[in-house]
Amino acid sequence: MERILGSVLGHAVGNAMGYQAKDEEREVLLKKPILKFKNSSFGVRDAGCWKEATANTLATMDSYINNKRFSAYDIMDRIAMNAEEGNYLAGDYMYDPSDTIEKVVKNYNDKKKPTDCGIKEDDTTAISRTLPFAIFSYVKGLDQQSIYKMLDKTTSLTNNNDVSKLGCYIYTNLLIKLFNGASIEDAYNDLKNDDYSMVNKDALGKYKRILTENIADLYATDIKSEDNTVDALEAALFVTLNSDTFREVVVGATNLGGAADSIAAISCSISGAAGNGLNKISDDFYDGLVERDYIEDLTEEYVEAVKAKKVARTK
Repeated sequence: MERILGSVLGHAVGNAMGYQAKDEEREVLLKKPILKFKNSSFGVRDAGCWKEATANTLATMDSYINNKRFSAYDIMDRIAMNAEEGNYLAGDYMYDPSDTIEKVVKNYNDKKKPTDCGIKEDDTTAISRTLPFAIFSYVKGLDQQSIYKMLDKTTSLTNNNDVSKLGCYIYTNLLIKLFNGASIEDAYNDLKNDDYSMVNKDALGKYKRILTENIADLYATDIKSEDNTVDALEAALFVTLNSDTFREVVVGATNLGGAADSIAAISCSISGAAGNGLNKISDDFYDGLVERDYIEDLTEEYVEAVKAKKVARTK
């Protein structure tokens, strides 16, 4: 349970920190790096407040708790409420939803089937809300064919394409290995032995550097931080594999800039799952995370709900 809690808390810390560097140029951040929580703009007190990625992650867990299964309609209801009312955002300040969430919510409000609402393009929206499905797969002991079948549907709520689905599958398998006690190095190496027989081969080719090379051996200049699943996963693995502490992960991922809000959330969820969360999150990040107790309580309630339910499905 400690690694699960560490992963969810890490996700929130990374999302809150990374948002401060969202769309920033890396060259600017190298000269003036972001090292701690701070308010995003003058007059806005949002230091330590998680944003959309963590909000939709918590919305998914809350949906399962209330429905005792993954209901695509209820998850979409909560994503829409979060976009329109900020139901799962930390703090009191409302933020505009991302372009992808705006499109997805519009599709849903136009009465499209939930799994038809996702955009055809790949970006980090789906992978940054996949953590609850990884926790579910770990607790239930799902085999990899079942994991991919579930993610094929859940990813489609926001990103209905093969590249996003495969990225969510790789991320989920990595987290499961870490929840089971593996080191980040062993978990990463073992990814290369996983079952990819069911995935699109063109999509698989885009993850070549992750699955056939050693991403840790690349130079920082080889790592991009664009808003797409491949870049985000490469960046997260590069940072976590080359860091020794949670602080190094959150600062390193944040100061990549670009899609730093998603990249830092993914990176820190991996670090937390590897045992660098909960008791090892630096006090300034742990104490500075707004509504931390809510995240801890919701995560524990979610895990208990998953344990209690024998069969769950997405429909």
